[in-house]
Amino acid sequence: MAAPVIARKPKPRPEGWQERILARIWDAEMREENRHLKIDYRQAFICVSLAARGNIEPFVSSSFMIHGIHPDKVWPRIVTNRKDKLGPEYYQWYGPDDMPLPDRVIADWDYSLGAPPLLPRDSVAAA
Repeated sequence: MAAPVIARKPKPRPEGWQERILARIWDAEMREENRHLKIDYRQAFICVSLAARGNIEPFVSSSFMIHGIHPDKVWPRIVTNRKDKLGPEYYQWYGPDDMPLPDRVIADWDYSLGAPPLLPRDSVAAA
């Protein structure tokens, strides 16, 4: 079992590169509003902490700590969770490459009226 990760903002010291980096990551995490990006900052924090302690695979170790799986399996698990939650509607929102489908504009829109409205994603999947 790995040692617990620091749960407070570290105080930077001139001689310690780790503390300076950890302080910056901590600040970025605290300012971030997007919960998905907060997790990314948390993983970066854990990676630097583990590397500073001599862990030879800090990214793999941090992935197991946060996601419970190897980093190579994180994206397939995200896609599987999306497919389970959306069911048959999955391909109305995501393409065959599992990336979100773009919204499409109406082709004959009069641009003097302003920005065109977007077609629903259903029409993109049907096209």
